[in-house]
Amino acid sequence: MERSRPPELTGTLECETGPVSVQVLKASPHTLFVRFPEGNPPAHRAELRNFVLRVGDREFALGRSRYHSHAENPARRKDDPPLLGDGKLAFLDDLYDFQVLMRTGTIQGFKKRLEQLPALWGRKKDIRPAFREFVAELVYDLQVYRSLLDEVDRSLQEEPWAIRTDVHRVVTQSEYPGFCALFDERLARLAEQVKDFSQEEHERHGFYLRKHAWDIIRSSEFLLRTNLKPRGYAGDSMMMRMLYENDFRGPTAFARFMHKHPVETAAAQAVRNRVGLLSERIRALPRTRGRRTRFMSVAAGPAWELREVFQRPEDLEAYEVVLLDQDREALNEATQMIQRLEKQLGGRMHYTLIQDSVRTMLRTPDLPGKWGRFSFVYSMGLFDYLTAPVARVVLARLYDLLEPGGELVVGNFHVDSPTRLYMEYWMDWVLIYRTEAEFLELSDGLKGAQTSVFFEDTRCQMFLSVRKAGETTS
Repeated sequence: MERSRPPELTGTLECETGPVSVQVLKASPHTLFVRFPEGNPPAHRAELRNFVLRVGDREFALGRSRYHSHAENPARRKDDPPLLGDGKLAFLDDLYDFQVLMRTGTIQGFKKRLEQLPALWGRKKDIRPAFREFVAELVYDLQVYRSLLDEVDRSLQEEPWAIRTDVHRVVTQSEYPGFCALFDERLARLAEQVKDFSQEEHERHGFYLRKHAWDIIRSSEFLLRTNLKPRGYAGDSMMMRMLYENDFRGPTAFARFMHKHPVETAAAQAVRNRVGLLSERIRALPRTRGRRTRFMSVAAGPAWELREVFQRPEDLEAYEVVLLDQDREALNEATQMIQRLEKQLGGRMHYTLIQDSVRTMLRTPDLPGKWGRFSFVYSMGLFDYLTAPVARVVLARLYDLLEPGGELVVGNFHVDSPTRLYMEYWMDWVLIYRTEAEFLELSDGLKGAQTSVFFEDTRCQMFLSVRKAGETTS
């Protein structure tokens, strides 16, 4: 296995025993994932005097912090992927937005964000009266429904886990279909309310709905993550994992219903459908004795499709895989899945992990010289976020990576996706939707390209297939 990664950030902790070197592996909104390369981490929950963070040639003195060891984290499930590094630093003197720091090289404090309040409060004056009434009724109805389900949960507090599980199963079987009917009817009314809105009005009214429904959104593990975006963007690998698992999650019946409903929408099913679609396409690639078939996933996420590609021990020698993603945690999750496959099949997979962004990829002059060429290149969740000019350039760069006869497949959600308003208003998950014609236009000018568009079964997501002229050497 080969792995490409950017240089790690560094810092120095000022402890009672002296300065301690730290590697900063990742920034969450208000904490830092750290590793102690010299093997001397502080005690769990130790309070530390000062932390100096180095970002390029700049230094930031961040004041006191408290160390939280991953080894002492009680809230993780046994099947969760391992966390990065040794632990996390939480800061005690100020509230920092480290994701902004990593993106811009500047620190944005919480007080700065509070200065936005007058502008945020001002948004409500432009909300249409009919929409205000709709939201008030929506929130009231859902909270009343919630209170009835919460009575069941309160009655089970003293019961053993096995009994609670049995009762929850009965509640789910009897009540979840009715909950879905209620929520779906409210989504239909939402569509009627906003059918003539401009894009600016969609954004304003979506913000208004989410603020009023925030307590309901917080109850859903999936909706909470799509709104908070803890890794700085929608559609991260943990969200994808929730979509793939498609189960009931949460401490209460209402929480489980609110989690399950969005992960079984048409768009969510489209995400699951593309896993099988990709694996079938990869397994259908021609093979040559003595030469591995190379394929690459761009914006790979957790790469669940590999579970269906690598089914037999001989598959480990048949393919060489390259996974590219800007999110290190996504690549870590992919690594864990690959290691499970290797253990299951009794061999080693030939794979390379590349932590890189589209922006960096576009700046690289000779991608084939750097990464080689491939029989198959695909990207399922990237083009939904790219404007047409950027998408054309990215498509051309990926096309350059193909061998003669190779195929490039990229996904994009269709303008007629029935889940669009649900995603935008409840999930704060905005995509760039396209028609078939707009999707095909992205490939205009690619020399020797044979293009077509096809759909998965829900027809929420379409795929652009671009084949390079010639015969594959696989």
